[in-house]
Amino acid sequence: MDETDWLSFRKYAERVRSIQIRGREARIPALVKQTFTASLERYPRDRLVIFPNLTEFDWRETAFMSLHDSGVPLFKYFAGPAVTTIALSCIRVQVPPASELAILSDLPNLCPNVTSFTVFFSYTWNYDPSGQVGEMASRWKRLRSLRSCAISQSDMDKLASQRTLQTLGIEITTSSPVYVGRVPDTVQELLLSPWDTTLCTRYLQNVHGSPTICRLFIGMHHVDEAEIETLFQLLPLCLDTSRLEHLTIQPRSVFVRTRLSEIPKFRTAFIPPLVQFSSLRELDVDVFCTSQLDDTEYARMAKSLSHLRRLKIGTAKLSSVIRPCPVATVFAVIAVVTYCPHLETLCIPFDGRIMPPSSLTQAPFSSGELRQEWLGDHEPGGSSTVTCLGDVVEG
Repeated sequence: MDETDWLSFRKYAERVRSIQIRGREARIPALVKQTFTASLERYPRDRLVIFPNLTEFDWRETAFMSLHDSGVPLFKYFAGPAVTTIALSCIRVQVPPASELAILSDLPNLCPNVTSFTVFFSYTWNYDPSGQVGEMASRWKRLRSLRSCAISQSDMDKLASQRTLQTLGIEITTSSPVYVGRVPDTVQELLLSPWDTTLCTRYLQNVHGSPTICRLFIGMHHVDEAEIETLFQLLPLCLDTSRLEHLTIQPRSVFVRTRLSEIPKFRTAFIPPLVQFSSLRELDVDVFCTSQLDDTEYARMAKSLSHLRRLKIGTAKLSSVIRPCPVATVFAVIAVVTYCPHLETLCIPFDGRIMPPSSLTQAPFSSGELRQEWLGDHEPGGSSTVTCLGDVVEG
């Protein structure tokens, strides 16, 4: 590439604001990297950021990619001071070489103005990325969003002292360091992705915070009812019951085809801890099986969560699973809509074989703010259909 070609390239490269390279696109053979690097090294260092106005950098390598094909050595040519968003995913079997780790550690120097950092490295028997990730994150003084593995308590304390972090997402594994104390007060959105329920309860037993949004995505190799109940009991102890407005608890099976036995049951014992969150606007426990909840239990829950705008409970479609017919009837729907007048979205299962009384009109429903109403209406014979609220009322 001569000087004329370089200037022409720079003209267009200056227009690039976002780069997203995922999957096979992230595979760069060693010979290509060598040729690319040799071409650029002829120019002064201050010209080697080839996309000087890049603000978003998203690089996600496929699992089991050869170290020789990794694009990490090229990051220093993409990363510049204009970058504010970085997302990296390097899932490997081998430990990253020291040269790659050095480039990653240098990202806070290359991109000092990052406000959003998402990073996932694979754990190996002799490599734990939590130390490096925590050290990198704590060097960004304007960081507002962090999604990563769990980091050490000292690094979390550094982030808390900066008082900029608003979104915190943590993947919790068996190798994760245990954090004890308060989630930074500035965090409004807390996302936890533990590998199993035990890891989730262990983490929650040691922290407290005051987010307005909390989402739990829990891996489940098997259903442990006692652990799940412990999890629900812990929620009002570690989260501010007067501030939390959005709560999602979503179990995730490791199997491609989920079996009914792998779907956790939403039990009556879960209701008392949930109804303590008096400010809830959104509750999503849609993956749970709620077939055993009756009309009274739905009414009890709705009466205490009268500010709800979105309720999704027990209606998620799961591969190869036919949910059992619910005990709840259309009267559960009536109770929820009556006690929660601000509802905009309602997803709830009920037994459609029990018809509402002929005296029921549409008045209780039309007075609310419902915009999306999908109800799982189970009919005789085990078939499952989706029925619109207005159809249920009109009969």
